[in-house]
Amino acid sequence: MNFVSADSQTDKLVEQRTKELDGIIAQQNNKIQEKQNQAKSLKDEIANIEQQSKAVEIKIKTLNEKLRDAQGRLDYIENEVKLNEKKLDHEQEKLKKGIKLIYAQGNTDIVEILASSETLSSAVNQSKYLLTISEDLAVSVENIKDIKNNLNKKKQEIEKEKNEQESIKGEQERCKEELATRIMAKNRLIDETKGDEELYKKILKQALNDKSQVSSMISAISSGASPISIGLPFSGARAGQRVYTGEPIARLGNTGFSSGPHVHFGVYQYGRDIDPMPLLSVNAFSFPVPGAKITQDFFGSYSHRGRGWPGGIDFAAAEGTPVRAAKNGVIIFDGVGKNGISSGFGHYIIIDHQNGFLTLYGHLK
Repeated sequence: MNFVSADSQTDKLVEQRTKELDGIIAQQNNKIQEKQNQAKSLKDEIANIEQQSKAVEIKIKTLNEKLRDAQGRLDYIENEVKLNEKKLDHEQEKLKKGIKLIYAQGNTDIVEILASSETLSSAVNQSKYLLTISEDLAVSVENIKDIKNNLNKKKQEIEKEKNEQESIKGEQERCKEELATRIMAKNRLIDETKGDEELYKKILKQALNDKSQVSSMISAISSGASPISIGLPFSGARAGQRVYTGEPIARLGNTGFSSGPHVHFGVYQYGRDIDPMPLLSVNAFSFPVPGAKITQDFFGSYSHRGRGWPGGIDFAAAEGTPVRAAKNGVIIFDGVGKNGISSGFGHYIIIDHQNGFLTLYGHLK
C-alpha cells in the first residue's frame, strides 16, 4: 500500500512539474512571437532564433521528465507481474499437492475409511479432510484463473508503457534535430553576414525579392498564363513533363537561402500559399520525402515565414535523398531564380496539378 501511495504522490509531482514546464513553454512561444514581429535587424533575428532554441530545450526537458515518469510506471507494473508470477507458482504447487492427495485416496470408499480408522471420529475427520482438500482445489483453480487474467492485463499495460516510451523517445529525437537545425540556422546567419547589419539587410532584401518573383510567377500561372508567356524561358529541360504521385523528381539539397539540407514544400491554391499539412493528413497529397523530419511547419517563424516568405513545410533528411511528386501533374518550372542558386529557394521545381493547385519543392540539389 505504501508503494502505491508513493507512486501516486510521484505522479502528482510529475504532473505539477509538467504543468509548470508547459507554462514556461507558453511564455517562450509568446516571446518568440514578439521577436518575430520585431525581427527587422540581424540582432533581432539572432535573438529570435535563440528564443526558439530555448523553447525547444525546455520541451526536451519536459520530455525527459515524461520519460522518467513512464519508466517509473513500467518498473511498478513489472514488479506487480513478478509478484503475480510468484502467487501463480504458489497456487499451482498447492493444486499439484492436492491432486496427488485426492488421487491417492481416489479409490478408497467410506467403508474402507471406517475399517481403517481406529475410531468413528478419526474416520469422520479423514472424510472432512478430503472434502477440505477438494474445496481448496476448487479455490486454487479459480485463483490461478484470476492470476493469469491479471498477468495478461499487466503484460498488456507493459506493452502500452513501452510504446509510450518509444513515442516520447521519438519526439525527443525530433526536438534534438530541431534544436540542431536552429543552432545551424543561427551559425549560418552569422557566417553569411559576418555580423554585419547592412549585409544582413541586403541578404534579407534579396530573399524578399526572390519571394516576390516566385509569388508573381505562381499567381500568373494560377490565373491561366503559360510559363513562356510570363518570361520563363529558363523553366528547365523538364518543363512540360508529366509526373505521377510518388515519382522521384529531384534530390534533396541545401541550395538557396537555406540553413541545412532540407526541402521546402509549398502548396498554392489559386495563387495563395496554404498550409500543406491538412492535405497531407488526408492523403490528398503524398509526402514529398516519406519519413523525413519536419523541422518547420506552416506557421514556423525562424525560416521563410519569419522573413516574409510563404509558409510551406520544411522536411529535413540526408542530402541527396529522393524528393517525390506530391500528386500527378505537369512540371512547369525546374531551375533557379534570376538571382542565382545561392538565393531564395535555390534550385526549385513547381508542379501544376491542373486543378487550381501548384506545389513547390525548394532547396534541391
